[in-house]
Amino acid sequence: MHARYTVQINPQPDNYPGYLITSQDFPVLTSDGETWEEALQMARHGVLATIEWMIEDDEIVPTPGNAPGVEIDLGSLVAVKIALNNLRVAQGISRGKLSERLGGSATQGYRTLSVLHHSRMDMMDRAFALLGHRLDLFVEPMPQSTRVAAE
Repeated sequence: MHARYTVQINPQPDNYPGYLITSQDFPVLTSDGETWEEALQMARHGVLATIEWMIEDDEIVPTPGNAPGVEIDLGSLVAVKIALNNLRVAQGISRGKLSERLGGSATQGYRTLSVLHHSRMDMMDRAFALLGHRLDLFVEPMPQSTRVAAE
């Protein structure tokens, strides 16, 4: 389970320097970068910020589409938080109510959903259980081209 969204990174129009970033998964996302590397960094930041905004506004975060472009892999924890958010929104449960059910502070409850904060997996398990669900993960081999050598 990974959150892998696709963005489109194209040269700026009208001979402006740099790159324009858009996303079919998130039509509100528009950003730019002066270099390719900066554009990739801004794309990742833009996708995370858009997801965070959607969670704060109690919106369902879309599942990644299959549009052509550059894949931005946000990792498994972000995917888990998106799934948790979408489940609570579908059940009509506010972030505050989820915080109450978790028994912690409002800040702790909000951080459980925030894609900008790290969370412990036991907290994620507990949050899913409070919504009547169980979190299951699986492990799969990485393609040879993306493997990192162990040090």
